[in-house]
Amino acid sequence: MSRAELRPRALDLGTKSLEGIEAQLDEVLRQLQRKVRGIRGSVVADSNGLTIASDIREGVSPATLAAMSTLIAQSAGSVFENIEMPGPDLIMMEGPESNVVVMHIALADVTMLTLMDRSTNQLRYGAHSIFFFRGTYTIAAAVAKEGDAEALQYHILDALQDFEDRYAATLESWNGDISVFPGLDDCFEKVIKG
Repeated sequence: MSRAELRPRALDLGTKSLEGIEAQLDEVLRQLQRKVRGIRGSVVADSNGLTIASDIREGVSPATLAAMSTLIAQSAGSVFENIEMPGPDLIMMEGPESNVVVMHIALADVTMLTLMDRSTNQLRYGAHSIFFFRGTYTIAAAVAKEGDAEALQYHILDALQDFEDRYAATLESWNGDISVFPGLDDCFEKVIKG
């Protein structure tokens, strides 16, 4: 048997392995939607915006969401790079009917986009929860372990209220420049130290 004859079999094995991983990821996304309240669907995309796995049951194409997840993550990374800050781990966009959460997973160089009901303010992942708190002008997000969640919520709400009270006039017409918030760390000191 020649090397040329062996190559297609090796490629077939690689494809079958990849298809197995994709099927497992599809199942993980299905379980995520079943177990986490408020999730309407999710998609995982590679660095080119191509769908790796999806569990979308609504009218939007998984291919469109996969492409958008990569574009959102890359755009957010560029914004943070231009303001000379480390890139975000999580991007959340609010819409009138639902929210979009995008997470870049650097280890695998993939992005995950999740559509969530607008009313949902918490995501669970293993022993951690991600909480979202809406103020008048801003949204605060925090990650907490199971036992720390309740105390953290009160600290975040207090800090968010303090921040918005201090900077209400600036927030009304804020242009994205965080240097206009001197003392920002003071507002969230209890949260950071807690």
